[in-house]
Parts: sequence; C-alpha cells; structure tokens
Amino acid sequence: KTGTITDGSMVVKAVNALNGKKIDYVNDIMGSFQSVFGGNNQTSLALLNYFGTNTKYVPDDKLDFNSERKLSAVTFKNGLTYILGAPEMVNKKLDKELQKTIYTYLQKGYRVLLLAESKEKIDKDKAPKDNTPIALIVIEDNIRTDAIETIKWFNENAVEIKIISGDNPVTVSEISKRVGIIGADKYISMDGVSNEEIPSIVNKYTIFGRVSPDQKKWLVRALRKKGKKVAMTGDGVNDILALKEADCSIAMASGSEAARNVSNIVMLDSNFSSMPDIVAEGRRVINNISKSSSLFLMKTFFTIFITIFCLITRNLYPFTTNMLLLLETLVIGIPSFFLALQPNNTPIQGTFMSKLIITALPAAITLTVNVLLCYAFNLFVPLTKTQLETMCSLIVILSGFIILFKICKPFDTYKSVLSACMFGAFILAMIFIPKGFFGYSVLSLQNVFYIIILSLLTYHIYSFLIYLCNQLWYNKDEFLKRIKNVGRKPDEDDDDIDFTINNKNATPEKTETKQDE
Repeated sequence: KTGTITDGSMVVKAVNALNGKKIDYVNDIMGSFQSVFGGNNQTSLALLNYFGTNTKYVPDDKLDFNSERKLSAVTFKNGLTYILGAPEMVNKKLDKELQKTIYTYLQKGYRVLLLAESKEKIDKDKAPKDNTPIALIVIEDNIRTDAIETIKWFNENAVEIKIISGDNPVTVSEISKRVGIIGADKYISMDGVSNEEIPSIVNKYTIFGRVSPDQKKWLVRALRKKGKKVAMTGDGVNDILALKEADCSIAMASGSEAARNVSNIVMLDSNFSSMPDIVAEGRRVINNISKSSSLFLMKTFFTIFITIFCLITRNLYPFTTNMLLLLETLVIGIPSFFLALQPNNTPIQGTFMSKLIITALPAAITLTVNVLLCYAFNLFVPLTKTQLETMCSLIVILSGFIILFKICKPFDTYKSVLSACMFGAFILAMIFIPKGFFGYSVLSLQNVFYIIILSLLTYHIYSFLIYLCNQLWYNKDEFLKRIKNVGRKPDEDDDDIDFTINNKNATPEKTETKQDE
C-alpha cells in the first residue's frame, strides 16, 4: 500500500478557497467538520492539526468516510451540507480549470481533497450530488527515509512491486517514482473497473489508484492465478480481504487489530526496511531445508533401490546398522543440522519438492550404481560376504561425502570448515576405532584401489544425473526432441520437428518460412 512507503506524517500544505469563498469561512467550516469526526486516521489528524476544532456550526446529520465512497459529509443546523473527499467522488462535473489545478498538485505527489457545499441534506448513506466546490485542501505525505533503499533491494532481487491505493493514481505514481519503483509510470484508476476486467489488466499496470477493498482482493487473486507468489502489506480493516487472499500477509503493528489477527507476519516496529530480512529468512529456510532434506531423502531412496535389488536377486541386505553409522552421522545428520542454520540469501528457483527430488534422486541412484558395481566386481574377483559388505559400505560413505561436497557448492568458509571437519572425523574413525565396531573386514590393496576409482567417478556420475533430471523435469519436451534428432539432418522431412529451433545459422527468411508452414 502507499502507506508502506510513506511514514504517515501528513501535513496540510495549502488551502485554496474557491467560488468567492474566503479562507476564514473555509477554516470555520473545517473546524466544525473536524469536531464531528475527530482524528480517526492519518488524513484526519493532518486536518485536525491544521484547522483545529470549533462549535460554530452545529451538526444535524453526518456520513462517515469509507473506502467505497471515499468521502464524508455533515449536514449542519444552518441547512447546508458540506462534503469532503476525493475530488472526482465529491463532484463529477468539475470545470476544466479546476481539474487542471488539481492535476498540477497530483503530479507533484500531493494528495488533494475537495470541500463542497450543498443545500441538500444527507440522504441515508448518500451525500448530495448537486454541490458547489468551495475549497481545495492539499496534503503532503512524507516518504519513509528507508523506503528508497528497500525498494532498490527488491528491484535487485527480482521481487516485483505493485502499489494498490485509495488515492489518486497520479499522486501514487509520483510518490512511487521518487522511491524508485520500476514501472511507476504505468498507472490506472480502478474507479468503474469491474472485477471481471481485473485479470486482463493486472500485469499491465504497476500503480492501481482509487481501489476499493473488494478490488484489492480481486487484484491479489488475479496475480495468484497468473502464477505469482503474492505478499500483501496492509494496516487497516479495509485490507483484510486482500490480506487473507495473499500467499503471505504482512501487517504493521501500528495498524488495526483486525489486520494483525489475519496476517501471517506482523511488523512489530512497523518498519518497511525489515522487509528484506523477511525475504532473506524465507530464502534461508527454503534453500537450506531443501539441501538438508535432500540428504535424508537420498538415504531413503537408496534403501528402497537396494531393497528392490536384493528382492530380485534374492541376496541378503548388505548393510547392518553399524556399517552405515558414519554415513548417517558424518554425511547426513551433522551436516544437515549445520547447513540448515547457515545464512542463505540465494533467490529461490523452482518449487521445494522439485528441487528436493532433483537433488536426492540422482544422489540415491549414484549410491545404488556404486553398490551394484561392487557386486559386479565380486563376479570377477570373488570376495567373502564380509568383504563385499565392507566394500559396499565404504563406497556408499565415500560417495556420500562427494555428494555432500557437491551440495555444499559454492563453498564458503562456513561450508569448507564443515566439510573438512566431517571428512577429517571419518579418517580419524577409520584409524582409531576398531574395524569390528563397524563390522568391517580387512580389504586387499586391489579392493581399496577399486573403491578409490569408484569414488573418483562418483562426482561425474552424480553431475550427469543431476543434469539429466533437470532436463527431464524442466525442459522435457525440448530434451526429448534433441534426443530424437540425434544424427538426423535438418533437411529430412518430419512434420513433427521444427529444425529452426535454436539454429543460430538459420537465415531470417528461412525461419519465417518454416514458421508460416
């Protein structure tokens, strides 16, 4: 909302009397007007501070302000009604000269209120439409000192910003330009826009002015249907519908209790500069937990694959609890704990489950392939049951370390120390803990060399499987098309293949002809 990037400390900048009215008359009317409503929001407080209150005119009836009609009104005992609100909502037949004056103020980023006088009384919840403008009240809203830096951070981190406001879109656009919001010149007034039209305009504009509470909800809903993840900030009762509709609702502590109650996050200091910290925390949790979870899921997939292999070949399961103790402790347990705690501000890519499976499944397949290669080795170099189990266990642990190192990339001091400590602990365990504790047996030099060779190949096998999974998951159609085209010439007839795709040497003429066909 506009109030997110402004500090709410509004002040009356100027008062222009119209149609022959004197400033003193306007001041008296506004003083009596404020004595009826008081300061129930930031705009009212600014008016109260400037005009004060008086009892010169006695109220007979009143119409409270709301976000739908964007005006308030009072009928006094003198038989006149005074309406205060958005100029286009108070009087829809303003002369061109007055409209030009209002627009000049709006272009400078000011808010403009119109005070009008009518001989008609308030009719239930409707203000008199037949009225005469008697004053323009110009209000200035200060931009938060930290807003520019915060908006800059969002721009640099691919977070798209849209402003929804009850104010005039020209004013909001000017304020948005000052804080550096991308696309601030793309604005629209939502007055008269139907809910059915919102999906077609939601991506075209950045600034939405004169928005009703119901339209806020439809704007958020339309963005979500376009595939966006939407965070909504708000502070008033009028924001509740939109807050509940958003993926992440953020309320200011200085706002209404109702808005705080329906929000996922409450900014206790009501400080917009805390927003990047919220995004960073979300990135830390999602990125780190996906890495940590992939280690646990790797072990689960691997166990399933080896179990299936043993059932098919009627072999005994080759591992005991002690044999994989170092894998579960030094590769999975301790690293996953510390990886989950590390700061991580990397932008989130893909979905959580896709990232998890694309990391864990290739790792599990790599471990399974290495175990099967140990069984293949046993066909040519007969091993005892204990030796085979020892080879399988050690290759799984060493492969697990290589996969851990791959997951930790890019390395920093934190992950480098963590990886070095875990691998150092493994070496120390092999040297000082008796082999019988893990159920290992002594291996020949030939067996050790075979394990080392498999370990060196693990990185390349895992990298290839990661690439393969990414291609199949994100670019399945293009990947299968490339496989289908292997060894084929571009001039071969095939109705299902467009050979101009990614063909850097294709001339523009040929490309257009093929597309026409």
